[in-house]
Amino acid sequence: KTVGADICTVSLFVANALYFFWATTVYMALHFAGIDWPQNFFSSIIPGTEMLPELCMMLAIFSGTVCYGLRPPCWQRYLLPVLATIMLSVIAFPFVAASPRLLLLAFFMALSGSVFALIFHLISLHVAPDVTGRFFGFSTAFSLLLQFGFHAAFDASLTSFLTASVLCTGGLAMLLPQCLKQPVSRETQAAEQPAEQAPPRVDISDFRWSVPMTLLIVVLLSLLHGIGDLYMDAYHNFNDLFGFSRLSYGAGSIAAGYFADRNRLYLPLAALFAKAQDIGDIWIGQEQVLYYPLHYFGDFMNGFFTLFIILAFVDLAAHKPSLKPWAVIGRSTQMFTVSAATVFGAFILDADKLFFTLLYILAIAGCLVIVLYSGALRFNMGSAATEVTPPPPLPLPAPDYCARYGLTQRETEVLDCILAGQSIAEISEALFISQRTVKFHITRLLRKTGTTSQKDLLLL
Repeated sequence: KTVGADICTVSLFVANALYFFWATTVYMALHFAGIDWPQNFFSSIIPGTEMLPELCMMLAIFSGTVCYGLRPPCWQRYLLPVLATIMLSVIAFPFVAASPRLLLLAFFMALSGSVFALIFHLISLHVAPDVTGRFFGFSTAFSLLLQFGFHAAFDASLTSFLTASVLCTGGLAMLLPQCLKQPVSRETQAAEQPAEQAPPRVDISDFRWSVPMTLLIVVLLSLLHGIGDLYMDAYHNFNDLFGFSRLSYGAGSIAAGYFADRNRLYLPLAALFAKAQDIGDIWIGQEQVLYYPLHYFGDFMNGFFTLFIILAFVDLAAHKPSLKPWAVIGRSTQMFTVSAATVFGAFILDADKLFFTLLYILAIAGCLVIVLYSGALRFNMGSAATEVTPPPPLPLPAPDYCARYGLTQRETEVLDCILAGQSIAEISEALFISQRTVKFHITRLLRKTGTTSQKDLLLL
């Protein structure tokens, strides 16, 4: 079973890297795939409307992730038809007129957003909290390495977009169904492991403020990231820097992964420093001598920024079953907010450097206040690295119940907890499953044992 879980983790690693690579390729495709009908007309009237296609794509991804969070079983059941629809959309893309291409692209980006959410959901189930930093750091670096290779081979062309889409969709079709079939998840392993290896108990009441505070800091940092990208793109040419930028970004992602696994508490501060470094780009980045070092160092630090955005909600999902389908919401919110910032940031692009500096200082100061004084956020980012008292060991399973009533392993675990006098809420927390799932297993126990209530189960 352990080998199966390891294979699943490797499959999710590759799937996550493939999606990151494909999403970036699609983003680049907007500049060369003939989707130019909205911006050529409106950009002469309203600044920033040349970025509207990017905003539409990121909104489509965000919508797909929200749809998955609302009905995850439905998307998992029809995963292969969804991937087949994405593949057919890609194949039909070159034959569609220029005007409907944006709608077609938005359609399968919305579908891919649900696949993106599924990947993060499975990661929250299968990847242990103490290695999620390195998992995402190396998978992001792998996707950036693929981008570097594709950019060198195809540059920005429709061929690169179609090739990447076909390869990535085909790869996801092979990897994700196997991950869904894995019988052993991190939750089941935690129940089977000794007490000292079980995930820590946490105060669920902290989640009340952790979600909005985490979402607020993600939005603020993403706004700065989008405005900074727009400012740098307006005054610098990144075409000659793309390759080495991807490599420095990948190196930063790997370093951030090790950094995050050692101590989550300092990761938000590293993300804030990554955005504060943009102030240096604004003031001295145009100096020829300092331009390249600052640019590559900024890409390196962006690895810390991106990893913080990813882990912010992945860490929350690791401790609360109802949040697991929403593990991707931090990343998808970032992508949409960055695109929105580039659209609305065009209205202030001609502002003085001092204005941008004050904007950065105010936003970073606000984020710093949240990091330092929000106990919910400090709980969120520190829970994976903080040593707490482990829960008491679960009762040993009774094999005679399995043989006598034909119970499954999970049903036996639930029965043992009932015999130990635990309530439904306590069983849910001990076995790391939802209370609805506990009630489902209890119903099956009553039917198999021929009893009518939980009190009758205590008499077995």
